[in-house]
Amino acid sequence: MSQNNLFVQRLADVLGMPVRRPTNPESTAFGAACLAGLGCGLYRSLDDIAALHRSETRFEPALGAPEREMQITGWRNALRRVRST
Repeated sequence: MSQNNLFVQRLADVLGMPVRRPTNPESTAFGAACLAGLGCGLYRSLDDIAALHRSETRFEPALGAPEREMQITGWRNALRRVRST
């Protein structure tokens, strides 16, 4: 999903904060490998692992607070309708 520009932009809009896309699209597997490395002593701390992070693109929120709230309310209403069927 991180490779989908529309999804990542939407995420930034809904969160109301910038979202950085990592250069490594397999960041879940990378994170698991890093934690294993931490556990076996390859890395000394989470800060050592954090220093490895690289991002390629930063997505800025494009929605104002009123529009964001309206869309989140619409999403919650849609979830309520789906759950009731």
